[in-house]
Amino acid sequence: MIQAYVSKVSILRTATKTTNLRHNPRFFAVLGGPGSGKSTICATWAKLDGGVMHIGIGDILRSEAKRPDSPYAEVLQANLAKGAIGDPEMTVGLIKDYIRTRIRSATGPIHTYLLDGFPRAVASAQYFERTVGPISKVIVLDIPEATLIDRCLQRNRSDDNHDAIRERIRVYNTKSAEVISAYALRGKVSLLSEPSDWSIRTWAGYWTMELNHKLSYSVEVGQDVIRHAVACGLLIWELCVIRDDCTELNAR
Repeated sequence: MIQAYVSKVSILRTATKTTNLRHNPRFFAVLGGPGSGKSTICATWAKLDGGVMHIGIGDILRSEAKRPDSPYAEVLQANLAKGAIGDPEMTVGLIKDYIRTRIRSATGPIHTYLLDGFPRAVASAQYFERTVGPISKVIVLDIPEATLIDRCLQRNRSDDNHDAIRERIRVYNTKSAEVISAYALRGKVSLLSEPSDWSIRTWAGYWTMELNHKLSYSVEVGQDVIRHAVACGLLIWELCVIRDDCTELNAR
């Protein structure tokens, strides 16, 4: 059973930021080791709500590292190889550029930004809050290391091998612990734990049976489908709770 620990959101009052973000948006950090499924979950939520922007930090950094004229290419390639994000000013600068570009092409106002895999260091979090805006909540996907390794190996990325994956997990655990601790002291952390294998098998079997009963042909619901569906559902519920909390607080 996934456990969700939800605490009341406290909104920080900060000075006007340097970015041209609209409508007093909220930022939610979604953290988890490599292969935790955070990108899939964030992308799913963004597709369901046009007012949500998914900011995939890893994708932004990988794209910048491949850009021939990027002044950061060499540094980013080295950082990505060991699972590090790098200098706060560089990383936050790239995030701000990405947000500005997406805002210009948005068809409506953006009220929520999902920071997928950021921040991983206290210095990055502090710099982001000084120059962009406060992080309202840190949602942590707590997945066993063995599961992370198996999932990463199945992705078939060029930089995914046992040693590299273990090093990225080690870096994530070391750095993220400081960030999670800092935000936990402010009551801003929610933990989502992976469901047990037993519950996943049970639900997969149940939905396979239900679909076969309703359809004229045989179908099998994979365990990964159930795992992602449960995780997506809980994260969406979590963000809806947070949004309601924010509405209440702003109305006072």
